[in-house]
Amino acid sequence: TAAMGSDLLILNTPRRGDDPAQQWHELVTWLQNGLLPEAQRHGVRLAFEPEPGLVLHGLGEMLQLLSHLPHPLLGVNLDLGHAWLTDASVPDTVAQLAPWLWHVHFEDFPRGEHLHLPPGEGAMPLAEIHAALQRVGYAGPYTIDLFNIADDPVGYAARSLAGLRRLL
Repeated sequence: TAAMGSDLLILNTPRRGDDPAQQWHELVTWLQNGLLPEAQRHGVRLAFEPEPGLVLHGLGEMLQLLSHLPHPLLGVNLDLGHAWLTDASVPDTVAQLAPWLWHVHFEDFPRGEHLHLPPGEGAMPLAEIHAALQRVGYAGPYTIDLFNIADDPVGYAARSLAGLRRLL
């Protein structure tokens, strides 16, 4: 990451398996004994992204990690659609994660479905979420995070930009 000129690495965790306690232990050990010392050596921040079905599934697991391993280089990449699926309220999630919020994946989701859509094409209350981000002083990037766009990348980019302009 540092060699490529960035100071932020966004990470996911493995899928939840049959032994969550063992997976949790492995994650914490990996961070304590490997990744965090390397990040510190290179001046790189680590932003974990909670995602449905992974070891870091949502707000609860993310807060647990941050309280268990308080470290100035450990923070959050908040994928708003993932929080929409896993947490009771995305604005509340934003408020609770504000001190560690380093990057945001901004997209829209239909209700109850893990499907990344351009902003304005799903059911998420994006204006309310944007207001929550503004309230906590988030000044980082809104990175559009879409999947399966190979058939029309320019069209998806245009739709995403249009959706952001309507919102902002």
